[in-house]
Amino acid sequence: MRASSSSVFTHPLKHDRILEALVTPAEVMDNQPMLDLLWHVRFRWHVRPRQITGDTKYGTIENIKAIEDAGMRAYIPLPDWDQQRPPYFGPSKFTYDAVHDRYVCPNGQLLHLSRMEYKAEKVEYRAEAATCNACPLKAQCTPSNHGRQVHRSFHANYLERVRGYQQTLAYQKALKKRKVWVEPLFAEAKDWHGMRRFRLRRLWRVNCEAQVIAAGHNLQQLLKKRGWGRRPFPTDAICASFGLFWMLCSLTFARKISSFADCLSFFKDEEVRFPLC
Repeated sequence: MRASSSSVFTHPLKHDRILEALVTPAEVMDNQPMLDLLWHVRFRWHVRPRQITGDTKYGTIENIKAIEDAGMRAYIPLPDWDQQRPPYFGPSKFTYDAVHDRYVCPNGQLLHLSRMEYKAEKVEYRAEAATCNACPLKAQCTPSNHGRQVHRSFHANYLERVRGYQQTLAYQKALKKRKVWVEPLFAEAKDWHGMRRFRLRRLWRVNCEAQVIAAGHNLQQLLKKRGWGRRPFPTDAICASFGLFWMLCSLTFARKISSFADCLSFFKDEEVRFPLC
């Protein structure tokens, strides 16, 4: 069980505030809960970010498409597919001809549409086998005797748009800010708050521990801003305490809670979650 780096969202203006944190099992990839947490943060805190910054592992087509469709810019590095086919030419060596819907290989030969893979949401382009076998660059292109093939996603226009961001100054600035704003939060939580190894067991308890650590970090940043001396009266905390007390009293009169164990069982069954500071 681990705390996924994709599960932490910081405030777009107050970068030292943690807006959401989630702990996932080890078999859950970092990019899977990203969109759900993003929509929750937008609804819970009423923020409308103009850009989303993350590591390469978050650069899936599903995430990029959803972010771009929502009117935000995906400042996320894309995987380098050329490194997955050494020592052969990668997809970036082939030029796409949008007018005729075909690819042009480094030797100037054409790759025409071969088939549509609707389940994988991609199109396959293949060159003629005789042309590839007679090509002088075949040893650097493909080991197959059936012709070189290149795949193109149905949503390739989103990927090209994100690649265009990488040449802008705003994109480079966003990645540099992430190294300064987000990465230190993980280092602080691991070194100072014991998040290298959780003290509790079971997923819901570990998530409670992560929420408490994030709330403590937000409280620490609040005290840094306002000082450790005279502070305003914590009206929000008092209201939350009275609300919790009133709910427990109502449940006690309704004979739903008769002991402290019943109280813990109630919160576990109802999956009560407290907002971060």
